[in-house]
Amino acid sequence: MMKFLNSPRVLATSVALTAAFVFGSLGTAAPASAYAPDATTGQPGQVVLPQVQVSDVGTTAQDQRLTFHAGTVPRVFRSAAVPAADAQNIVAAYDLQRWNGSQWVNVSHEMFEAQILPGENEIPLPMVWIQPPTSEGTYRIAFSFAWSPTSAPGRVLGEQRWTSSTADDLTCGGILRACESRSGHIVVGPLTR
Repeated sequence: MMKFLNSPRVLATSVALTAAFVFGSLGTAAPASAYAPDATTGQPGQVVLPQVQVSDVGTTAQDQRLTFHAGTVPRVFRSAAVPAADAQNIVAAYDLQRWNGSQWVNVSHEMFEAQILPGENEIPLPMVWIQPPTSEGTYRIAFSFAWSPTSAPGRVLGEQRWTSSTADDLTCGGILRACESRSGHIVVGPLTR
């Protein structure tokens, strides 16, 4: 069973996680990255991430919206830093980033808080479903996670950040525009009518 949280302490942890990873995500390297942990601190648990598909979603040709979505949910496992008999809080961030010609910039940011209950080993998180305010461009996905004991939510057990790295991490499907999956990112063209 999964429990979603909305306490001030968990929200404070989520703000700290967001600030740490948002400011750290604006690099000046070329569009390529890793769908493997590219930043780890402390003792995080394991994470299983989904393949994300890029599609146009709408009921008519006129209302199509660029959509990043997955067929499976991210799964987060407990940190070994506390006993299995203790509950753990999880804060997760899904960031869709767009290359602006010199750096990656967040165009969509979603935060989730959940709890792994005592005796449980893992939890599923909400499915990826992102409709960015932008349409064409070069995109990548970054996932960030933080673990903390429920008994002391201000104490971070571990943090981890994952960024797309292979052409299989982001795929084109059901799309009405030019779309090309590349190593670590995907290039989306204008809508063809």
